[in-house]
Amino acid sequence: LVSCSKDREEVPDEPEEVLVESLEFSGIDPDQGAATLSVGDSLKLVVAIVPSNASNKKVVWGSASPEVAEVDQDGTVRALSPGEAIITLRADDASKAGAEINLRVLNTTNAITSFEIKDRQGYRTEIYADSITVTFPAGSDVDLGKLSPEIVHTGKSIDPASGVEQDFENKMVVYTVTAEDGQTHSYEVNIRRTLKSTNSITSFKVNGNA
Repeated sequence: LVSCSKDREEVPDEPEEVLVESLEFSGIDPDQGAATLSVGDSLKLVVAIVPSNASNKKVVWGSASPEVAEVDQDGTVRALSPGEAIITLRADDASKAGAEINLRVLNTTNAITSFEIKDRQGYRTEIYADSITVTFPAGSDVDLGKLSPEIVHTGKSIDPASGVEQDFENKMVVYTVTAEDGQTHSYEVNIRRTLKSTNSITSFKVNGNA
């Protein structure tokens, strides 16, 4: 009897999986405090994978406060409302390596919503896009050179400050509101008295009878 043997085929070894060791944000140092965006702005975050020859380069993005800032799976962050959010990142392999960055979303509003003259009544205030007009009735004893308006605004600060005495006699005063993100909005404020009317009816007769 003759026996034949077939050479055993060698199965090649599968390449060893290279796991992600760390994830790093490119161009942003997480130790330098929070990154900042204004409401409505967006930012594309770029990540560096270490080592560069990792077998699985897929990463998973997330936001701890999606009502403040949301992030797409391509790393695009959109600022939705003022506040703080932590943007997270993790490797989608067995290593579960991760990173995170603090994001601060700044308010962009800088409007005056109320302008009142303390201890005064009977006046009318009109707030427009870039100006404010306050009108006192004719004959009012108000001293326009010494008024301290109480101002409500949506910004971070206002200059001149609310409650500080200003001279509005025959001139306008400019108030500038600065938003949290640094944008400014100026209002020209004019305070005046109504001129006395010279066209009032002084007599009225019907068929010669008063």
